[in-house]
Amino acid sequence: MVVDYSTLMNDLKNKIFRNVYLIYGEEYYFIDQIADYFENNVLQPHEKDFNLIIVYGKDTDIPTIVTLAKRYPMISDYQIVLVKEAQELKGFEKNDNNTEILIEYILNPVKSTILIFCCNKETFDKRTKLYKAFDKTGIVFESKKLTEEKIAKWIKNFFLQHNKIISDKTIDLLIDYLGNNLTLISNELNKLLLYSENIKEISVNTIERVVGASRDFNNFELIKAIGVKNIAKACRIILYFSQNPKENPVERTIGLLHNFFTKLLILKDIQNKTDKEISEILDVPLFYLNEYKTASKNYSTHMIINAIHLIKDYDAKIKGIDCYFPSHELLKELIFKIMYIN
Repeated sequence: MVVDYSTLMNDLKNKIFRNVYLIYGEEYYFIDQIADYFENNVLQPHEKDFNLIIVYGKDTDIPTIVTLAKRYPMISDYQIVLVKEAQELKGFEKNDNNTEILIEYILNPVKSTILIFCCNKETFDKRTKLYKAFDKTGIVFESKKLTEEKIAKWIKNFFLQHNKIISDKTIDLLIDYLGNNLTLISNELNKLLLYSENIKEISVNTIERVVGASRDFNNFELIKAIGVKNIAKACRIILYFSQNPKENPVERTIGLLHNFFTKLLILKDIQNKTDKEISEILDVPLFYLNEYKTASKNYSTHMIINAIHLIKDYDAKIKGIDCYFPSHELLKELIFKIMYIN
């Protein structure tokens, strides 16, 4: 049975266990969280010595795992066999004798064993007999990358659960600085929580002190400057980026620029709709809508299309395709061309 993350974790916390689990996907944070929960919260401390078995795919094989899974727990209701990095397991997902052994076990598991396969891989072939066996008798969870909108909700919920307030703009600053790496974001959120123990609201000042993000020199301020054609401000921000390249990767800026001008192009066709409708179509918070409307007045449809073509060209150059100039120099050149575009 395929489930989402919240359903899976709620079941585990309520001690509702299945005998086999397939956990895979491109977002490793959720995979690690699930593995950690099985490792640290299902068995009592005195039960772990004999009933918690952790193996790694590259160091074991399917027959060994099945043999371990067929053991019975000692002084416990369950034993846990946790297979980490299962994508390295020889023969996994292959239609051979070993896979048949595993499929046979999955379809008839030992009721006192919880067998978990954690795969750090983006996809799993749903057509295989192995996947269908997991789906039939066990739990399948695909750990997908979150969109920025979902990351923003995730951050807000994190602080709400700890009785803290954080504004949408402050969350945007965090995401702009940290990107979409949930492991990194989680570490920084916990640091913020410790720092703000006696503070109700997580402010921009707090983010600057603890995380290091800048309220004045970030991608949102750069895009705002481009939207109003403030070349001086845009240059200051790009200079800051070039002096702090690790925290301000050009690839992320390019992606946000492409997203911004793509939404501007859509806005040209829906300006007769209400602000609420436009906000939903563009997937832009209402408080950012005026910035898009201002930019739409400063850039014609023709200019927006040219800007999108420029962004694609410079994206290729920044990736080293027929070009060897420093990436931040290329970004500066791109911004100049966009803002002086005809």
